[in-house]
Amino acid sequence: MVRWLRRWRDRVAFVLGLIAFLGAGLAGAALIGCGGGDDDDDTVAATTAPTGAAGDGQAQATATAAVGEQIKRGGELKYDVSGDPPNFDMHATSTYRVNNLISLNYNQLIRFDPFQPAEPPDAVVPDLAESWESSPDGLTLTFHLVQNAKFHNGQAFTSADIKATFERVADPPEGVVSPREGQFAAITSIETPDDYTVILNLSRPSPALLPIIAQGWMSIESAEDILGDFDFKLDSNGTGPLRVENYQRGNRFETVRNEEYFKEGLPYLDAVTVFIIPDASTRLANFQSGELDILRGPPVTDAKALVDSLGDKIIIDGPMPSYGFGSINFGQTDPLWRDVRVRRAFSMAMNRVAAIELLNQGQGFFGGYLMPGGVWGIPTEELRAIPGYQPVTDETTAEARKLLDAAGMPESKDVSILTRQGQSYENLSIYIKDGLKAIGVNATANVQETASAYDALNSRS
Repeated sequence: MVRWLRRWRDRVAFVLGLIAFLGAGLAGAALIGCGGGDDDDDTVAATTAPTGAAGDGQAQATATAAVGEQIKRGGELKYDVSGDPPNFDMHATSTYRVNNLISLNYNQLIRFDPFQPAEPPDAVVPDLAESWESSPDGLTLTFHLVQNAKFHNGQAFTSADIKATFERVADPPEGVVSPREGQFAAITSIETPDDYTVILNLSRPSPALLPIIAQGWMSIESAEDILGDFDFKLDSNGTGPLRVENYQRGNRFETVRNEEYFKEGLPYLDAVTVFIIPDASTRLANFQSGELDILRGPPVTDAKALVDSLGDKIIIDGPMPSYGFGSINFGQTDPLWRDVRVRRAFSMAMNRVAAIELLNQGQGFFGGYLMPGGVWGIPTEELRAIPGYQPVTDETTAEARKLLDAAGMPESKDVSILTRQGQSYENLSIYIKDGLKAIGVNATANVQETASAYDALNSRS
C-alpha cells in the first residue's frame, strides 16, 4: 500500500465558515482510486482567508469567541470537483465527488472539530448530539440529542432517525453496498428510550467507534425516507445548513442557505456552488479569473505559478499529512482472483516507492494500513520483510511469476482493469499495467465514467 498526502477536507471546513465537516475519514477505496480523497488534491489554493466558527458545544463556542468580529456573513462560495457524483447516497459511496457535494445538506450525530488541523480521535464534538457518556465498562454509549432540528422536508428529527441510519450502514438493504458496513461490528443493538436519547450497546469496548461515527460519511438520514421509497441515489433530505437548489449534470451543483437550520446564526454563507470541471487547465484558468474561490489540488508547479502571479491575494494550503491510497479490487467471475497466490503475486509486482514518485510527484510516504512511526504502525524494516513491501527486483519478480504458475495462471494472461475516468485514476491503471507486464500479465484499462464504474463494481459485473 502507498499512502498519499491529502489535506483538502479540513481546509474546506474553515473557508465554509465551518457549517459542516467534509471529511471522508476512515472510508476505503471503492475502485482503483483513492480512499481518503480523490484526484490531484495535494494542495488547496483559496482566494480568501480561512475564517469562521462552528455552532454548538464548548469547543465551538470557544472558537467562535476567538474569531468574533472576523466573521463576514453572506455571499456565495464557489469551488470545483473534477466530475459528477455517481449518485447522492452518502452511505453507499466512497468518492469525494459525493461527499464534497452533498455533505453540507446533512448533519452527523457527532463530528470532528473543524478547528483542529487534522482529525485526532479526541477531537470529536457535538452535532445532532448535544452530549454523550460511556458506561464504566465501555459497553454502552448514551447520546442526548438536540430537540429543535428538522429535515428539509419539514419532518422533525428524532432518535428514530439515528437508529435507522446506523442500521442502514451496518446492514444495508438489498441493492445497496455499504463500504463502511464492518465499522459498526461492535454494535449489538440500538435503543431509543425516547425521541431524544439513543443508546448504543456494544459487544466489546470500541475506542475507535466515536471517530468512526464522526467521519463525514455518517450523514443522518430520515427514518421515514429509509423505511419508505425515497431514492437516495437521486435526491437528498438532510437537516444540514444547506439545501439543494439546482443540479445540472456536467455543469454545476447549487445549494442555498437552510433558513430553518437549528444552529442559531448558521450558516454564514447564502449559497455554495460547486462547478463540475473535468479539465485541470480549465479549473486553473477559472480560478485565476476569479470564477472559483477555491482550487482543489493544483500541481506543485501550478501552485508556485499562482503565488508568483497573485501574491498575497491567495492562500496556498498544504502540505498536511492525511491518508489516501490506490487499491485493486479483484473481480468475482474468475476463480483465479480468489486465489491468495494470485493476489500476493500482483502485490509483489507493484513498486510502491516508484508509485510515490510517479503518481504523486514524490508527495507521499511508504507505509502500511496504520501511520508509520505511530504506536500501532509497523516499523519500516519489518514492513519491508512482508511480500509486496519488499524492493522490486528480478528475484522478487521471478518469485511472483512462480506464484502465478502454481495458481494455474497462464503466461500472457489478458485482464481488464475497471478504471474511473480521470487523469489520476487512468495514471494509476497505467502504473498497475506496467507492474503486471513484468510478471506476464497483459492488462487493459476499461475506462468508465464514475457512475457506471461504481455500478459495475458494486454489482461485481
